[in-house]
Amino acid sequence: MGRDPGCPVAPRAPKPAKKKRRARHLIAELEVRLAELQRRVTEAHIQNARARLETDLLRALVVSREALLAACVPEKRPADAAAAAAALSEAMRQLSRTVHGGGGGGGESGGASGGAPAPALDAPALIAAIGGVRASPKAGATELRASWRERMREAAAVIAAPGGAQADQRVVEALHGAASLLIGHCLCCPWAHELLTANLITWRPEPASHATWAVWVDGLGLTPRQEAALLELQRHFERQMASLRSEQLRRAAAVRDLAASGALDLALEALDDLAAANAWMPVCAAAANVVVHAALLTPRQMLWLYVNAAPAWVPGVTALLDAVERRAAAGAPLPAAPAAAVGAAE
Repeated sequence: MGRDPGCPVAPRAPKPAKKKRRARHLIAELEVRLAELQRRVTEAHIQNARARLETDLLRALVVSREALLAACVPEKRPADAAAAAAALSEAMRQLSRTVHGGGGGGGESGGASGGAPAPALDAPALIAAIGGVRASPKAGATELRASWRERMREAAAVIAAPGGAQADQRVVEALHGAASLLIGHCLCCPWAHELLTANLITWRPEPASHATWAVWVDGLGLTPRQEAALLELQRHFERQMASLRSEQLRRAAAVRDLAASGALDLALEALDDLAAANAWMPVCAAAANVVVHAALLTPRQMLWLYVNAAPAWVPGVTALLDAVERRAAAGAPLPAAPAAAVGAAE
């Protein structure tokens, strides 16, 4: 018999199993979409953080370089010195906030940093002191070595003292004196670099080994943001030095060609250009030093590094950046509990 057309047909209810399968499929699809959105948000956040770090770092390097030139070369001094100092301070504060968080350059790093907020180096005062050292340097490497070792003996006592606001201020003062002494001499005296590549006990060209540097870097207790900032500085510094070396070679070749052709006046002008290019290297290195001391590392971290390297070595910032890069290339994780200070100036 056929169905009566006038009789309504009740809809068939979906089978429970099929309904559950469709629901599970929809949930799984939504989870995939959510995971993809979360991945994109994370990537955008990382890219934004990297761009901000690079921008703040480059700004700090530029204003540091300009301030160093102004402190060392009278004709480079700005008409408004107060505004220039304020711009330098603000650039360092901004970079410090980016690297250390809202609290500035004191509290996030454990280990050598002490884990408590601490005052940062005053960048304009540091650069002014560097200019003073440059204007009146030590007589030679032997005198500079003796002065450095004396400062490290004093700094060891400062580092060993109980913490607190007064102790933190003494750390800043000790680092200010040590940093201005070292950076100022490296800026104006080629022989000062002997301290960075020699063993100060044997006075032989024997820089600290990679293994020793690995111990020091572990002891600093770097945060992930500090490590990222140091790696970014290392990459920028390498590019900058490579560019300057290429410029030096080009200008030196121009001097030789002009001299060989008998154009002595032009050769002398080219020689002046070569001297100006050569002068940029120590200024750029000094600017990187100022940024590390005043923004990337805390005062306690930096002074801890100096004290632990004494009495045998003076740890230079270039070697520090190379050590951080080696560690990152090896995939070594940041230590959860940084090593305590294991050395002291004798």
